[in-house]
Amino acid sequence: MRPWRITRFEDRWDPTIGWNIPEADYEWQAQSGIRVAATQAVGRDYAVDLLGWARAPRSDAVETVRCALVAPDPQAAIAQWMDIQRTLERIGRGKLWAELPDGSRLWCEARLRQAPNYTVSAYSWLRQAVSVQWQRLSPWWAETASQSQWTVTSSGQQQTVTIGGTSPTGRVTIRLVAGAVGGYANPRIVDMAGGATIQCSRTAAASGAILELDAWAQTARESTDGGTTWTDVSSSVSLPAWQVPWFEVRPGLATIRYEQDSGSPSVTVTLTWVDAYAG
Repeated sequence: MRPWRITRFEDRWDPTIGWNIPEADYEWQAQSGIRVAATQAVGRDYAVDLLGWARAPRSDAVETVRCALVAPDPQAAIAQWMDIQRTLERIGRGKLWAELPDGSRLWCEARLRQAPNYTVSAYSWLRQAVSVQWQRLSPWWAETASQSQWTVTSSGQQQTVTIGGTSPTGRVTIRLVAGAVGGYANPRIVDMAGGATIQCSRTAAASGAILELDAWAQTARESTDGGTTWTDVSSSVSLPAWQVPWFEVRPGLATIRYEQDSGSPSVTVTLTWVDAYAG
């Protein structure tokens, strides 16, 4: 599944600032490549694939929209184009929204790559063709997050979670709430399907202690008073040497495994993620 029509580009922090893309003479072109990492080795045929057996990573993605600005007179047409240009340049990097045939929406992070170009001819003073281009910096994300929660009472306990979308998502948050002192102790979370692993060398100092790992922001924080105050514990996170994102899950059935090196866990795990769609 992929978006059907790009509808709006808006400021990430102030969604009232944005441009609703006109439907007149609408045309959208999407380009997305696959990145390779190959080199030559003396005496060896073909290329050496430096990615090994890793999944194919996405390369630059470019979204180009063409449409028409319709105005009652030439002066109004020029003013409309200038207003759009000011808005888009002010935003720079923002959220690009797209609509699916069923009315649901997806969004991505995008950077304005080409200021609005316009074309005027002697026969189109009141209907000016405009072209705008963005560099897409992320997959297409679902508008709302999904969540799964379960209780862990033994190290090695596994939970099956259904991940939607068509692309691996790293927009994942793992939240651990201890049911007792030491309810979590150097916890390690593993996605058994994709192999992603994240560990945090923290031990619950009280019942109700919270440990939150935000894989997308690459931050970790801990609270011992129910979330009133937080301590940054990002330096306590460790990953396998080969792993680039903090954590990601793949579409389909994901088996999430909780492990800790000592003690018996008593912890509630909440996994929150946003489905990702390749474009």
